[in-house]
Amino acid sequence: MTPAALIERAATAGVEVLALTDHDTVAGLDEAQQSARALGLKLVPGVEISASWRAQAIHVLGLWIDPASAALGGMLHAQGELRRSRMRKICARLEKLKLPGAQLLAAVEAHPGLPTRAHLAQALAAGAMLPPPTRRSANT
Repeated sequence: MTPAALIERAATAGVEVLALTDHDTVAGLDEAQQSARALGLKLVPGVEISASWRAQAIHVLGLWIDPASAALGGMLHAQGELRRSRMRKICARLEKLKLPGAQLLAAVEAHPGLPTRAHLAQALAAGAMLPPPTRRSANT
């Protein structure tokens, strides 16, 4: 859902204050802010930052952030590079398993924004790039 569509849905539901917190990006905040102003909602600028603590994956929610902060922007850029690297590694492992990792990576990279495992799952579910299942004979 686009930020504008989310804001419109929230306004239709009677929401008056809404925070937008995308994973490791603030890219949707400008669009959300424009829609919020047009529809009379108060937008709380936010971000959800992927992190680890004691070997556990966690998500740190930041509210009332400054999306123009150079420090935040630099950190989010580094997070994006980690996500891209992880996706390339996953797809390389799929190639080693004789699956179409390169095609899946291309499909994931065709989506705007940061690559996620959800994008990979969508590409896999689309099934167009998967080889047909092999049939076994009754003797095998």
